[in-house]
Amino acid sequence: MNLSCFAYYSNDFFSNLIDNDVEWTKDAATGGYVGKTRGTQDVKWTASGVDLLFGSNSELRAMSEYYACDDGKEAFKADFVKAWDKVMNNGLYVAASVKRSEVCIFATRLRFALLTSRSGVL
Repeated sequence: MNLSCFAYYSNDFFSNLIDNDVEWTKDAATGGYVGKTRGTQDVKWTASGVDLLFGSNSELRAMSEYYACDDGKEAFKADFVKAWDKVMNNGLYVAASVKRSEVCIFATRLRFALLTSRSGVL
C-alpha cells in the first residue's frame, strides 16, 4: 500500500506515519522510502520524501501527532474541509488528468494546506 495516497478522509495517514513500530529506509530501486515493521522486517508501507517530512520536521511532526490521536479525529475532519475548500478555490487542483501520480500530488498539496491552515501560514 502506498502511504502517500492512503488517507484522504481519515487521520490514518498521520497515525501510520508516526507509528514507532515502523522503520523507514530509502529504497534504491524506486527512490522512495519503505516502512518495515521493526520486529519482522515485513514491508508495511511505502512513502515519498515529502510524506516523511510530516514525521521529521518538528513543527509538522507536532501537527501530525495531534491529528493522529483519537481525540484529533474530529479536528482533522473539520480542518480537512477547510483545506479542501482552500485548495479548490485557489486553483491548486487541475482535473485535466486522473493519473495516480497526480492524485498523490493533489493529496500532498491538500495535506500541506491542511497543516498550514492550522498553523496560520496561509
